[in-house]
Parts: sequence; C-alpha cells; structure tokens
Amino acid sequence: MFRLSVLSVAFALALLGGQAQARTPNTPRGCASFAASECLPLQRGDDDSPIVAASLNGSEPYFFMLDTGASSSTIDDATALKLALPRVKATEQAQGWGGGFEVHFYKLSRFQAGPLTLRNTTPAGVPAPDFDSHKIVGLAGADLFGSRLVVWDIPMARIRLGTSGTRPPGTGEWRVLASNWIRPWKVMVPVEINGVEGWGLIDTGAQTSSINPAFAMALGLTEASGKLRPGGEVYGVDGNSIKVREADVSAVRIGEWQWATMTLTVADLPFFARLGKPGDRIMVIGVDWLKEHPFAMDYGKKIVWQRAGQ
Repeated sequence: MFRLSVLSVAFALALLGGQAQARTPNTPRGCASFAASECLPLQRGDDDSPIVAASLNGSEPYFFMLDTGASSSTIDDATALKLALPRVKATEQAQGWGGGFEVHFYKLSRFQAGPLTLRNTTPAGVPAPDFDSHKIVGLAGADLFGSRLVVWDIPMARIRLGTSGTRPPGTGEWRVLASNWIRPWKVMVPVEINGVEGWGLIDTGAQTSSINPAFAMALGLTEASGKLRPGGEVYGVDGNSIKVREADVSAVRIGEWQWATMTLTVADLPFFARLGKPGDRIMVIGVDWLKEHPFAMDYGKKIVWQRAGQ
C-alpha cells in the first residue's frame, strides 16, 4: 500500500487512518551548520516522506508529514482532544472516494515547526497517515510556508528558508523551472515521459508518483500492453480503496531532472479531476522522485527553482 497526500482540506481530503501520540523526536542533523531562523530540520519517514516535529500551543513535539500538496495543515481528533482544542462550529463538505463527507475544524493558537509559526489557525480534524517510522498526528500544509522562499534538500534532511524574490541560497547554479501556480498547494510543472508531455503536481505528501489514465494511454500503458503489473491499493479517509497498477517508464524529464527509467503507478484517482480537464495528461510527482533532487518554491513570487545538474 502506498500513500498519497491531502490535496485540499476543504474539498479533496485524501488518505489514511491515523495514530495520535508523539514519540521522542530523533536528533535533527540537517540544520547543524545554519542559524535556527533559516533552517527547518526534516526527519525521513516511511518511504522517505518528510517529517517535521511541531509544537501545538506550546505542547510537547508532535510529528507531522510536511506536504506541499495540502492546502492547510490538519490534526487528528485524538490529538485535538488531548490538547483540549476548541472545536469550530462550522463544518465543510469534503470529497472522499466513496462520496461526500463532513469535515470539522479546531481552533489552534500556535503551530510551530522550527522557525515556522502559524498563529490563530483552524486545522481540519481528519485521520492522520499511519506510518511505521513515526506517530504522525496530521499534515503540515502549504499554509505553513506563507510567502517565503522554501528550499527543499531532502538528501540533507533540511529545508532552508529564504526571502521571496531572491535566488535560492547554497552552492551550485539554480535555474527556474516553468510552472503553473493554480493554488499554493497546486503547483504544476511540465513533465515528459518517453517523448509524451504532460503536467505534474509537486507533492511531497505522496510517497509514490502516479499518472492518470489519459497519460497512461498516451504512453501505451494499457492492460493489453503487458506493461502493467499489480500495484496494490490506496485507501481514503472514507474507508474506500482503489486498486492501482504499476509500470516502469523510460526517458523521463522534468526540467533539469532526467532519468533513464523510473517506476510509477497508474490509477483513476478521483483528485486527478481537480488538477486538470478530462483528457489532460496529469501526474502526481511524489517524494520517490523528489527525494534526491534539491529544489525550491518561492510562494511569494510563484516560482519553482531547480539546481542545475541535479
């Protein structure tokens, strides 16, 4: 089973049953040589998912998955109850895989992860991802970044923070990657697979990269092709599951990034409809493809950067 991300707190909440209590965090190493105000340490969770330790209203640290594909941060009900967070009376309708369901929210005065702080926020109360590596209580979403420049360096277990409108810090040459900023959580970049072009969502909350049926069809990845193999199932917060198929693809390019061969999954996942029109070739670029490549997202200027040669 692989896990995807929450794509929109209000409308397209994605996956997984949760656990509530934090373990003692590992000692972070990625930020040892930087000022605390400019670096957020990461821990690597299941399948290299980026994990951060966060304090809620001054509490002990809890673990959250850091998810560029989540519009807002979330918390599971058990943790909200433990911290006696007031519940907001208003609710919103979310789309699960079996249909609509109601989502409630909590009042949280302060969400602090390293140098990043959200004040007077209202995280949605939804089940958290169920990991073996950490006791995850929710997602830290794109709202945590505000309008900052955020430099992802998963190999070095850190995120460096910069000023919007400046070039990413660090060694090497940085180049702009063409992108379509539909929302802060919905940042699409051009993808080419074996000469076929499409668009991909940058989603650090997805453990596995996946393409929609239109992209698969253009690549000849049909049941009759013999190129697909069983890929297990994914599960939604509403308890419904969808079977997925797995395939190997070649000649993959995303701007500066190139791969001879990569593995992805093929599935008719409902949230693809929120990323484009019917027939569009769309994929989710998960942490399995992102984890070895430094990149930066300028949330103020709406720019994606890649480090040349990476």
